[in-house]
Amino acid sequence: MEQSRKLSLQFKHGFIHNTHLFVAMIIEDTVVRNLLPQMDIDELKDWLKKLHANGTVIDEMDSLPLTVHAERNVRHAFLIAEKWNKLEMGSDDLLLSILSYQNEVTALLGKKGIVFENFARMVSSIQLEKFAPYFNVDFTKKLLKSTSFWVFKKDTIGIEKLQEAYRDAFDLYMYGHDDQCIEICDLALAYPNCTDNFKILKALSAISKRDFETARPLFEMLVAENPSNVDFMVSLSYIYGESGFFDKAEILLNKLLLQGEHLDSINNNMGFNLLLQKRYHEAVPYFEKAIELNPLFAYPWDNLGFTLYKLGDKQKAFELIDQSLELDRGNSYSYKFKGIMYMEEGDKEKAMDNFNLALEFGYTKKYGGEVLQLMDELAKR
Repeated sequence: MEQSRKLSLQFKHGFIHNTHLFVAMIIEDTVVRNLLPQMDIDELKDWLKKLHANGTVIDEMDSLPLTVHAERNVRHAFLIAEKWNKLEMGSDDLLLSILSYQNEVTALLGKKGIVFENFARMVSSIQLEKFAPYFNVDFTKKLLKSTSFWVFKKDTIGIEKLQEAYRDAFDLYMYGHDDQCIEICDLALAYPNCTDNFKILKALSAISKRDFETARPLFEMLVAENPSNVDFMVSLSYIYGESGFFDKAEILLNKLLLQGEHLDSINNNMGFNLLLQKRYHEAVPYFEKAIELNPLFAYPWDNLGFTLYKLGDKQKAFELIDQSLELDRGNSYSYKFKGIMYMEEGDKEKAMDNFNLALEFGYTKKYGGEVLQLMDELAKR
């Protein structure tokens, strides 16, 4: 903890977040540092410095507050240590607690190919399933159902309680508890003057569940009310594409291309929308443009690779997908594409290896059951 404090003071952040805890683990001689020797300390310090805006300069004698997430990570780490039957919580338990949900550290480590499941295997041969810390969901639901709460909602106390409910719902979303998140959002949205934050969060949780029927009208409403919001338009175009409404997705993506923001991502999305329709020749220039705009963006590399495979350029296809994996070792779509390509080439072993890697890096949760279906098909060959 002292090293985390020093980092926060050094960069004038004014608080200790899970990012400070993680970098401190790598700096100090800990189990985590020994298990992750590929992490460069100077690069991590630079990443941490840029990640958080500078706060108030604090005297070195003052204590620094832990963020809500950092506090929860520490409490959760003690529970993980208990699962291992350990007497004390260690740095490995703390990192596992951080790897249990979406955050800046999981995004960073995911690109290195490190996720909860494979790090847990590094720590012990005893299998540990990912689990979330305790959330008092029933209390939050009772609060939102309370008549007195709705009567006094516009008072300061009522607004604060609604903000607490949103934080609870958001944390549930981050830990993948989408159904419970949606329950809380629905209760809040029953009140006519509720903010759009609950609507957005419900839609994002529905996308996480791949419940596009629920997400689509919510984002259609958000886009209609906020026609210049790029993020809402991107989300709606994704929903349209995944739901098979390719024409609607293309209309939105063309509008986004004209707006000129996030063009690397928009070009990739347009190419992917065409790829889904097997319009391979048309997709190629969009992926190439995305790579030109941002060579460090992993997704257009594997999308272009798979598209070229379908067009017959097999050697180039494998090279491009390998380049995607150099940029993001946790890119489950790359492994799925490689699995399909090896499957079509008749190499069952390599195909199955790549499908298993796609599963390990969360393909099913993110994109649905296609890889499981492909593995079943492969097993029958």
